[in-house]
Amino acid sequence: MERLPVPVGEFGVLDALTDVAHGEFVDGDPWRAAERAAAGVALADAAGDDRSARFFLFIGGRALFAVGQAEPALQWALELERRSAGDPEPYWRAKAVMLRALATRREGRHHEVLELVARAWVLTGVPDGRRYNQTSAAVLLAEALRTVELYEQADAVIRQAAPLIGDGAAPGVLVEGLRTLVEWAAGLQLIGRHEEAARVLERMASQALHLQRLTRRAPASGAWTFAQVGLAWVELALGEPVTALRHVESLRAQVERRRGRPEWFVATATRALALLALGRLEESEVHLHALRAEAETGLRDVWSTVADDALLAVALRRHGDHPAVEHAARMFRRAQDLLWAERSERFAAMLAQVQIHELQVESRRVAELSVLDGLTGVGNRRAIQSFLDRAPGPVAALFVDVDRFKEVNETFSHVVGDDVLVRLAEELRSSVRVGDLVARYGGDEFVVLLDATPGAAPDAVPDLDARAAELVARVRAVPWEAVHPGLRVTISVGAAVSTDGDALLAELSGAVLEAKRAGRDTQVTRAGVGG
Repeated sequence: MERLPVPVGEFGVLDALTDVAHGEFVDGDPWRAAERAAAGVALADAAGDDRSARFFLFIGGRALFAVGQAEPALQWALELERRSAGDPEPYWRAKAVMLRALATRREGRHHEVLELVARAWVLTGVPDGRRYNQTSAAVLLAEALRTVELYEQADAVIRQAAPLIGDGAAPGVLVEGLRTLVEWAAGLQLIGRHEEAARVLERMASQALHLQRLTRRAPASGAWTFAQVGLAWVELALGEPVTALRHVESLRAQVERRRGRPEWFVATATRALALLALGRLEESEVHLHALRAEAETGLRDVWSTVADDALLAVALRRHGDHPAVEHAARMFRRAQDLLWAERSERFAAMLAQVQIHELQVESRRVAELSVLDGLTGVGNRRAIQSFLDRAPGPVAALFVDVDRFKEVNETFSHVVGDDVLVRLAEELRSSVRVGDLVARYGGDEFVVLLDATPGAAPDAVPDLDARAAELVARVRAVPWEAVHPGLRVTISVGAAVSTDGDALLAELSGAVLEAKRAGRDTQVTRAGVGG
């Protein structure tokens, strides 16, 4: 069967399968999501689809963290970061760093967590809506900020990202926003700052109603359930424990199936506090102990604190104003006040780390500009030489030459010619794997240097020829009419392997010349290994 070019989106050829695994994580079983992700990584690797492999690693890392497997989650995050090292866009690296922060948070290394969150903040940047992966990274950044109780900053990030998300992903973003608001309100209520809590709850009610409208056709989804439990929490805060309890009891089946998820914590806390307000102490205590145990397993500090505060209230209601309980309650409140006040110091420490990372990024950017082509953004000749100097063994490469490029300039203008080079560079970047280098050799000529595999050069030639053929077909299939009406662009590709840089370039030049003489829009591979 003829090999046909497949349009590749932002998340790779296997994007549909990544959606299945992601859907399992969001609305199904995190364990099953992790299993699907592990299988997906293996499949994507076999297919050479690194973009999908990275998405699977991200889903698996999140799912493992959600079920309390911090160490495996950290290993997946480190692998995602390693595979993203050569990506010119930093958003997968940002997500990997945030997964590391979440896993490190479980181990109690708070200063390291702040440093990682700061680094992720710089890598994510300000989302502009052009790349979904950047906006998605911003949503995860909000989760990381909420984990270190920087609720105001998490809320600001979500509010910035929400308008840039399409309708399909909007419920998930609203859920993240509601998680921030409910935990923020709970924290304020714990320390008695009720006016501030009321303002947060007002926004929370508005977002929950909006989420309810968006998910009315999917009443079994996690987003719809979160909208309902969010409204129940607001009802409780407004002094309507009977209404709130009736509301969460009507959701018992959906909530219990989602034990350990955010909506379960909100529903369980609402049920326990409503029962406490109604004087049903034994029932309340059962739910509070369950809330506390699950919160400690899942590192949901705000909910373990809510449980502890309510258990103190149960003790006071049950045993009266015993001095020991009163002292314990005062100590608890004082500790909470101090912890809340420390948030400003935490944010200042993180901002200092942000500034350090921004300086490091700027320094790297200056260094990178010296090896980048100014028009296309791919590497230049200096980058080619640097790659060849670092290569530990034989290097396989493709030499790409645009067919009749002079005619493109003369027929359509040099502006269109430049657009062709930029679009071609994008296609080349989309076709390579992590570790490969795309560089502009000069004029309308590009070189793709493939990540070296020591000792495997002779066996690599057939694969090299296939990659060259795929690239020729891919460029032919580009809708060039969209660049300019009547425009058609093809390429000739020469492929070769050599242990010597000069010999490699000579072999490539000869091979591409043969391709031109063979009629263009084709490839020629030189099988010998030079050097």
